Amino acid sequence: MKKFNLLTVAILTTTILFSSLNVQAQSGNDEQPQIIIEQGAEDVPNDIIEDLIRDNPDVGVIRLINYDYIPEETYNDNYNFPSKDARILDPIGYYTTIENISTRKTVETYNQVAKDEFKFSVARGEEVTLTTKYTGSLKGSYSGEVLDSSKIGVDITVTGEYSKGTRYYGPNNDSKYNTREFRMKFYQNVGTYTQTGEICYHYYGTIYDRKDTTKTGTFKEPTKYLSYSIDKSI
Repeated sequence: MKKFNLLTVAILTTTILFSSLNVQAQSGNDEQPQIIIEQGAEDVPNDIIEDLIRDNPDVGVIRLINYDYIPEETYNDNYNFPSKDARILDPIGYYTTIENISTRKTVETYNQVAKDEFKFSVARGEEVTLTTKYTGSLKGSYSGEVLDSSKIGVDITVTGEYSKGTRYYGPNNDSKYNTREFRMKFYQNVGTYTQTGEICYHYYGTIYDRKDTTKTGTFKEPTKYLSYSIDKSI
């Protein structure tokens, strides 16, 4: 299972593989969409599949193409490292630093759907070789005042891609659905943070006073990515 590296851009290239695992979702509703899980999406959690079925009640097939996630230890850390942020206040020799910064994060909503983007479609009975790539991304963010933005822990970007030169197929000729949409879905945690630290007052390198300070705000951090397609009628 591939995992995103800390503070790096994760590139996920989606390719339809025909040795698929077919899974018929369990329900009393015979009209429920068929679920097809491609290699590369075997680890999609059941709750995501259930959400896709709920959000697409009128489609015939939901095909899961690629799935990946950011390891929990990457985005759920609280930080407590010494840090300095020197700011000259007076050319004569007075300045301040902010030291002993710690950050506490509280997630209030886990794995919220941040984006569900349409990328392209293929008509029934047709095949298309992409002449351009289709990408999507989700970047972490924060709002509010901070003592040290690097310790908020949201400097993460997840990027998905349908590759140029790859062939994609529409529904079979005998399908009652006339198009297959290819989409990307991104998930995020949403919460609040609190940063505490000490403002240290210096005079020519000597600390003559200290004062506690606190800053708070909100954050959004990417957690999961899914590429998928749906067979539908338009």
